[in-house]
Amino acid sequence: MGRRLAESLFRTVTVEPFTVRRRGAALWAACVIAALVHLFVVALAVFGVWIMVAMPNLITIPLGVVMLGFAAMLRPRFGRLPADAVLVSREQSPHLYAALDELVDRLGTRKVAQVVLSAEHNASITQVGLRRRLVLVLGYPLWNLLTGPERAAVLGHELAHQVNGDLRRGLLVGSSLRTLAELVRALRTRSRTTSFPIVTWASEGAMWLLSWPVYWVLLAQNTLLARSGQRAEYLADHLSATATGPAAMASALRTVALGPAAVRALHSAVIRKDDDLWLAGRTWFAELSPERKQLTDAEDHRVDDSHPPTRLRIAALQARRYPPGLPPSFDHKAIDAELAPRLKRVAEQLKAEATGW
Repeated sequence: MGRRLAESLFRTVTVEPFTVRRRGAALWAACVIAALVHLFVVALAVFGVWIMVAMPNLITIPLGVVMLGFAAMLRPRFGRLPADAVLVSREQSPHLYAALDELVDRLGTRKVAQVVLSAEHNASITQVGLRRRLVLVLGYPLWNLLTGPERAAVLGHELAHQVNGDLRRGLLVGSSLRTLAELVRALRTRSRTTSFPIVTWASEGAMWLLSWPVYWVLLAQNTLLARSGQRAEYLADHLSATATGPAAMASALRTVALGPAAVRALHSAVIRKDDDLWLAGRTWFAELSPERKQLTDAEDHRVDDSHPPTRLRIAALQARRYPPGLPPSFDHKAIDAELAPRLKRVAEQLKAEATGW
């Protein structure tokens, strides 16, 4: 189904005008499911309190506590930064934030409130807290390999997610997806208690059975969002290409596709105990043949299941005509100098991944 969706959507986005569409029946159905999920959580909490207050006894009080516990587990997730996040403030990196502000003006999106460095070969943007502060997660292994125009294209793509109509990133639907996924994980988590194995096996079996209805609701919601979500990725590519140039966006996508190999190269540098991990990564990238840096039609790389295949994203960019992209006016050497003091912590995360410690 995913392959058929990707192929049909590719044909659509290369022919039709590229604009944010109005919500169709599938998106409204996804919104209804999300609203019902949140209403169920509220009803669970209210009913749990009511049975404990209205008819307190040895059965209703423990049952009410369990209901409140599940309601707390299923509460809407507004997102938060991890405790070990490598934060980069506006004061610490004025050139990076100036670059983001320039792209914000070109794309007409909100300003980024916080930048976080990560050890991933990727970049993403998210909203955290009740105030929905915009946070850019910048994977330095990817940033380390990109040229100036490619960096601008990646930043533009992430910022474009604020205006491309992607419901998965919104408060109502996004928090519903996180709630359902959290419940499935919780119900399928195996207990470490071995004192009473029969009781443990019975409880795990019951929880596993309970997880399936939740899983099917999550799958249904993701299926309803699949077409619009993949189209939103195409549109984010398109908006970034309009602001920074299609060649830079396509080239950046090819580098993103090298993620697994690039991370393995960094892990090898960790094991070799190279003095400069980032230089080792750039050296590995420079030594790749031009053919290896290209994606063939046989390759079906995608960032994850919510993204179209990378080769189709590149083909969609090449199928459209764009005005010459404005060259970025920001100083990438200055940005690298600003980020350098925080790279030690990113390198420590990579070392932990490579060694298992």
